[in-house]
Amino acid sequence: MLYPWSLWAESIQAAEKISLQFKWLHGFQFAGYYAAQEKGFYAQENLEVDLRESVAGISTVEQVLNDEAQYGVADTALLQERLNGKPVVVLASIFQHNPLVLVTLKKSGIVSPYELPTKRVMNNLNNDAPLLAMYYEAGVDPTKIVQVENTFDLNDLINGKVDAFSAYLTDQIDDLTRQGIEFNIICPTPRTRATFFACLAERLGLRA
Repeated sequence: MLYPWSLWAESIQAAEKISLQFKWLHGFQFAGYYAAQEKGFYAQENLEVDLRESVAGISTVEQVLNDEAQYGVADTALLQERLNGKPVVVLASIFQHNPLVLVTLKKSGIVSPYELPTKRVMNNLNNDAPLLAMYYEAGVDPTKIVQVENTFDLNDLINGKVDAFSAYLTDQIDDLTRQGIEFNIICPTPRTRATFFACLAERLGLRA
């Protein structure tokens, strides 16, 4: 015989724990995910979602493939990963224009991709599709550029540790402006910026 309270207990299921790995530090581009959490949308679907910011030097795609996160946010580099045989699937593209640019100090005189060969460029090598497209469009060999792994610290540019720094137009440019630092922006053309951005991805077969 089943008692009413036993039926009620059986109807309650523990929330499914989901981890979502971001491709960058916590910021505006992930606002939709934060809002969904604050408004209880995940809870309505019986999900407990852990929103994780990026860690320098660690690929979001690899974290998903290694089951360290069920879902991840990446850019059009996902297409290259799939071409290389990585079993990743794009579920949705949140933005259609990528805000990634290069920033240099005004006094450096570096104002275009043509001055970048032999220069130190701080960049997230797992998140540079628009920049690579810009180099190829300008006929600049990216292997001639000294690539420095991104620390996400603008002080590395300000203090002269690097010559150029990859940044987002959505927030980091404002940080420089607030500090009164004069800078140049090397921005990919509209054609190379029109790459899908902040794509939600999962490992192939995850929901099979």
